[in-house]
Amino acid sequence: MKKGIFWILPTGVLTVTISCDSDGNIIKPLELLLNAKTGTTYNHKLTWESISKDITGGHSYNYYPRGRVEIRNNKAIIYLNPTIGENYIEDIKELFELGNIETVIKKDGSEHYRCSLD
Repeated sequence: MKKGIFWILPTGVLTVTISCDSDGNIIKPLELLLNAKTGTTYNHKLTWESISKDITGGHSYNYYPRGRVEIRNNKAIIYLNPTIGENYIEDIKELFELGNIETVIKKDGSEHYRCSLD
């Protein structure tokens, strides 16, 4: 099971994940810097800046639709930009190894998840 962030790129789903237990606690020590304010996950903007321009196309972090997977109390919450179609949900669940855990989808149309498609 994993938590973390993702973007929907023309080439597929790009994820940056952390292995965790069913309460969202990190399982193993990390080699990557967790850069969110909480210190327990990733910040989209800061993480995007560390990704090769071969992948980002030189676009800003909020160019492509994006989202986040949080794990709490044996439940996965997938926060995402509303332009992300239902056809990506199973891919996201698989990439984050969510298995049969209860999953809630929260389409977030706020400024926080806006992208060039909005």
